[in-house]
Amino acid sequence: MTSMLRKSGDTGYSDLFSSQRISKSSLPIAVLGDLDELGSALGVARSYIKNQMIHDEIILIQRSLFVVGAEIATEKDEYHRLSKRIDDTFLNAFENKVAKRHQETTLPKDFIVAGDSKESAHLHLARSIARRCERSIVALNESNPLENKNLLAYINRLSVYLYLLALSFDDSPLGKD
Repeated sequence: MTSMLRKSGDTGYSDLFSSQRISKSSLPIAVLGDLDELGSALGVARSYIKNQMIHDEIILIQRSLFVVGAEIATEKDEYHRLSKRIDDTFLNAFENKVAKRHQETTLPKDFIVAGDSKESAHLHLARSIARRCERSIVALNESNPLENKNLLAYINRLSVYLYLLALSFDDSPLGKD
């Protein structure tokens, strides 16, 4: 196992998957940090969720964030090294999940105040972090256009999905079991 204490980042640079060294203040590193924070927030939310279906769905989302991160951390000429990508099939399947969840959820008529339950509070926090991820990816795309436009679309859909999941814990018994 590789040592975690390599000290290679002590100079303010980090290695991408494609071995390129870049500043820790760069946009790709900022996006990767935001994705990491989102995955961690989802882990906290998942720890409170008893509904096995939603619990398992959040694990899948957390794993998908590694795929997004791998694409961000890989130079375009190295994409062939990636075993998974956020492709059209993946995005279409996720959009279908979002649409199904939307049909099952009663939307509030007013703005909501997060915190009616621990589950929804943590899902709303994850949703807001997903929105920050989206803003970071937009900034990265503006400075260095992404080859895979599905990354931005997926993160956008993900924040909607997390909003709908959060509502399910306050709005219906679906998430409470």
